[in-house]
Amino acid sequence: MTSEEFARLLESLTRAAESGDGARFANHFTEDATYHDYIYGPHTGRAEIAATIGEIDGITTAISAG
Repeated sequence: MTSEEFARLLESLTRAAESGDGARFANHFTEDATYHDYIYGPHTGRAEIAATIGEIDGITTAISAG
């Protein structure tokens, strides 16, 4: 992977996380990956990773709404 390809991958992952689209975020991982969130802990598999990102987005949206 070139540095340009890595930069595009990182940009895509960042945009997916910022959008709160769990499925889009999870598609950056292999089916059996474990994503280690520094607050919510480890989550294994795309379905669990996607659900976690969706939950985090819901929490941050609720906090922002006051």
